[in-house]
Amino acid sequence: MKVKKISLIIILIIAVIILTGCGTKAISVEEFKTKMEENGFTVSDISEQFAAIANKTYVASKAEGYQVEFYEFDSVENATNSFEDNKRLFESVKQDSDKETFVNTNDNVSKYTLESEDRYMLVSKVNNTCIYADINLEYKDELDSILQEINY
Repeated sequence: MKVKKISLIIILIIAVIILTGCGTKAISVEEFKTKMEENGFTVSDISEQFAAIANKTYVASKAEGYQVEFYEFDSVENATNSFEDNKRLFESVKQDSDKETFVNTNDNVSKYTLESEDRYMLVSKVNNTCIYADINLEYKDELDSILQEINY
């Protein structure tokens, strides 16, 4: 009986570890491109322009005049540095009335948002990738919905 209880506890611990984000996987630039195109964006490979900071860089833009940037770095450390730099940039323009969120589920997943009266700023990191957006507030729900689908 005691062995069954211990086995059950071990199984539950393993299940909790698996379900708490340890399996969060970054998407590839190709997956980003496909998902954004499915949602009406035009996606461009601008990796050459950002070769000094990222391995691959794609920008997804909409006719409405906003864009979302996707960066794939050579390491988690470089992605973390980029995330922190962009987070500090957003924090530097924060007003008292702005809404701010910060989630850091583990060393490989972080998300920061800042919502002002008319802007929505977001940087999200999964492993060695980051997504960056600074858009009009009216597009927030659309962007959040897309990012939720790809776990960013």
